[in-house]
Amino acid sequence: MKITFLGAAGTVTGSSYVLTSGSGQSIMIDLGMFQGLPEIDKLNYEPFEYDCSKLIGMVLTHAHLDHCGRLPIILPKGFTESIYMTDATRELTELSLLDTAKIAVQDNKPILFDKDQAYQAFSHFKPVQYRAPFQVGDFTITFRDAGHILGAASVEIEDNNPDSAVKKIIFSGDLGNSPEDIVRETELLESADAVVMESTYGDRLHPESDPMETLQSEINAVEKTGGTLLIPAFALERTQELLHMIMHLKKSGKIMRPTPVYMDSPMAKKATDVYKTHRELYNAHLTEDMAVGDPFEFSRLEIVDKRSESQGIYHQKGAKVIIAGSGMMAGGRILGHAEVAQAY
Repeated sequence: MKITFLGAAGTVTGSSYVLTSGSGQSIMIDLGMFQGLPEIDKLNYEPFEYDCSKLIGMVLTHAHLDHCGRLPIILPKGFTESIYMTDATRELTELSLLDTAKIAVQDNKPILFDKDQAYQAFSHFKPVQYRAPFQVGDFTITFRDAGHILGAASVEIEDNNPDSAVKKIIFSGDLGNSPEDIVRETELLESADAVVMESTYGDRLHPESDPMETLQSEINAVEKTGGTLLIPAFALERTQELLHMIMHLKKSGKIMRPTPVYMDSPMAKKATDVYKTHRELYNAHLTEDMAVGDPFEFSRLEIVDKRSESQGIYHQKGAKVIIAGSGMMAGGRILGHAEVAQAY
């Protein structure tokens, strides 16, 4: 087999690869958006030279934009085949791509694709189950649970017509930080001849501090001062993790029940609704919580939809928590809140 790197080489976003079998058939794995500094972002708008009419299919590991954010651009490049992913990834990817198209128009940014092109891509989506092998030309493909976010998969691909000793290859996608807070643990794989692994944090260790204790401490601090805690958060997984932790903190009395928490992200609201429909992907802890109530709901959770409502938060006196995108503070409503906070 041969691998062509179309992104996430020399940088940590824009994940995309083409895998070619021993007999010459090719599939694509992911087509993510480049995110970060302006010189990285501009890579999204450079000519995409790969001839997608040669592809016999595509697989998508998960719904984060750095893995799915350029997906619709393959259709004008001649792609006509199926795009395989888990059902949860399908739902979250549809949300992500429609939101991306909307934000590009609102923020007057260069447009990679519009809503019509996104919907055209959706017609090629084909959900598959974890641990259920399926055939795409020369390839036998199996999705394994990667943890990370709802529906995320590592992809095990076996070449049925190999021309070398490399017959089975695994693309990790992004892996969960075990133990995962709300989804099932990362599935361990038994064997492979080669592995292509994401390495965003490959040279660092995650901090050993307890995130629940850190969150409690920060909220307690603004409760004492009457201030505002701004939390930039990705709409997928991170926001749901935060809601779940705050639910427990309020339930246990470790933070004040009257303290308002604003989820200022229509995208996160829709994503949370998707999370609520896929209970089969919850870990044991979240399953137990769901048995006695909604694990993402609590007193004084305020859902903010319109931008005008977002601006109105500034006039609410007293301690408050604002969860908003984007997670990397590269755009979105969190920037507006940060500007107001800086003005004060």
